[in-house]
Amino acid sequence: MVAQTQQGRYELTPYAPHAYVFTTERGNTYIVRFIRYWQEEVVELYIKKELEVFEIYFEVMEIKDKGYDRRIQFTIIGAIVDFLAENDRVGFFDIKREDGRGLELLRVYRIWLKMYERNRKEKSIMLNRIVSIPDQFDSHIACLVHPNNKSFKGQNVDQLMDSVLKEIFPRATLTPF
Repeated sequence: MVAQTQQGRYELTPYAPHAYVFTTERGNTYIVRFIRYWQEEVVELYIKKELEVFEIYFEVMEIKDKGYDRRIQFTIIGAIVDFLAENDRVGFFDIKREDGRGLELLRVYRIWLKMYERNRKEKSIMLNRIVSIPDQFDSHIACLVHPNNKSFKGQNVDQLMDSVLKEIFPRATLTPF
């Protein structure tokens, strides 16, 4: 039996450190995973802010039924927003995907985030940058910040996130998209 939480979300079960799994009432299983950036400690030294920086992954483990289930999107984006609410965490989605559907996925995340914000009546911050590194493919990265993140209060969020990305990708040029 699948338990449900408030606002039509499925219950998340810890799967691994910073990873959560949920199964829908139709038997589909998904994982939301947060992986810390190894460069995080360097970022702190240069921008003088204590941030926990995570890359966000969403994985499909098993699909038994392809029918639409709105609670999946609320569970995934809710897990992300709730995870980022702790300890001034920042999340990155690397939108570059082998199947070429990265920008489509970003569009879906934006829609999910707007629906979630409307439901919760609070606004998160999502910034999008193209990270261009010479002699490499460009990465499209979305940065997601929880509205209660203390490190960003009274700060120029665009400038601070650009500083974080420049420390993670020192040779990169950043372009908003």
